[in-house]
Amino acid sequence: MWQHLYESALNQPIAGCLLTAATLVWIGQRPQGLLRLLLMLFGVQLCLDNFLTGAWNPLPQHSSWNQPLAILFVILGDWRFFLLTERFAQRPVPKWQPWVVALAFALIVPVIQGAAIALFPQAFPTLRHTFLAYELLFLALAISWRAFVLPARLASTPHPVRNWLLELSYFEIAQYALWPLADVLILAGTDQGVEAGYALRLVPNTLYYGLFLALAAWRAPPDAWR
Repeated sequence: MWQHLYESALNQPIAGCLLTAATLVWIGQRPQGLLRLLLMLFGVQLCLDNFLTGAWNPLPQHSSWNQPLAILFVILGDWRFFLLTERFAQRPVPKWQPWVVALAFALIVPVIQGAAIALFPQAFPTLRHTFLAYELLFLALAISWRAFVLPARLASTPHPVRNWLLELSYFEIAQYALWPLADVLILAGTDQGVEAGYALRLVPNTLYYGLFLALAAWRAPPDAWR
């Protein structure tokens, strides 16, 4: 039942788009500024993600565009997390730097995994193994980012903004911890494990497609909206 629901259009694009659309309506009522613009753009990206990688994907099943698009949306989804921190941590850096640095961090895991697949293809016998490896790599990156990068990034940032960005990092870590746990259950191979795994995957999917942007808007202090 849960696997069927997860793989159906009810999950993607319907539930994903409804979550994102509801979040966008609310964000649209927030103060004008860079933060609102970024969150709105990320919301549009998530809607495109749902349609182009979900059950209603208009592209043929074996289209050569499917994999590059899926990779692109994953990178953009990770980039939004790094960009918010890089852009709103108050540091004396050139205006272009947060955008480039955030993209560089978002590319770390795809590059490492791409190299691993090329060198050790036998370690990735199924797409689920590929997902699991990516999730574990990004989880390690997010934890390392929180432990070693954020303290320096936020050293001169006012406490309200600092606390907001720390909350986003904890949210991202929790989201990426749930995905590999679900995939381990699915790969265990038992009927109960597969069903439990797909049921659990619905939770981080909900966090990713709707609640991250909602949390970013809800917890953002007034200084972040200016």
